[in-house]
Amino acid sequence: MNGSAADYDALWAKNVGAARQAGIQVTAIAVPNADTIKVGVERFYQHFVEQLGITDFQVNTPFPGGEPNETKENLSLDIDQLGQFYVDLAQIWLQHGYRNNVRIGPFDALLDYFTEGAACLPCIWRQNCADEFICIDAKGAVAQCDCWVTSYPEYWFGNLFRADSLADLLKTSKARQHFKARPKQLMQQGECIDCEYLALCHGGCPVRTYTLRNTLTEKDPYCELYQTLFQHMEKGSRQISSARH
Repeated sequence: MNGSAADYDALWAKNVGAARQAGIQVTAIAVPNADTIKVGVERFYQHFVEQLGITDFQVNTPFPGGEPNETKENLSLDIDQLGQFYVDLAQIWLQHGYRNNVRIGPFDALLDYFTEGAACLPCIWRQNCADEFICIDAKGAVAQCDCWVTSYPEYWFGNLFRADSLADLLKTSKARQHFKARPKQLMQQGECIDCEYLALCHGGCPVRTYTLRNTLTEKDPYCELYQTLFQHMEKGSRQISSARH
């Protein structure tokens, strides 16, 4: 749309209200950018939870998939600053949202993981997403997930309309074999073998790695951010467990 950020916020709030009136539960996925970091976590949290009344949303690390352009260049953020943003937001959630039924991903899943030992973690930390799901677009292109099917045709597994079967396509796809081999390759290269959070992270997200490093065989570029967040949430889980007892 054409207009200022305030115009966009007003339209966004109006549409959130209209959706609720129609009986739709509104959730959101937020992707921080440079301006998000500038306004800070308190205003960010207040905007979603207090102003819009959205009490279930997730915050994703940015990655400029596909061909580069000016907008995508602005998505590149300092990892340390972004990591601090995540930690500060997690702390606000622990203090003000956790006990008031506010759910923010990935903080809620991490808290479950560190307190209960089990959780439904986001796809970026699954053991191997190649064993979990696929994505098929309207033209039959099959890829690992929507990020791959929309941005990287060189990593499509094939086309469903031109295959004998989906099972055969997945079995014979060379691209898919690269995904399946990634965890072992990370261990062989020593990228993650000594990390105390290996069983949680598994080397991170392959599409973020490919987008920012142009390879599948390196760990997620947001590794340090994840480690900082894991440490913070692990500490928070201990404090909550102590308070219960």
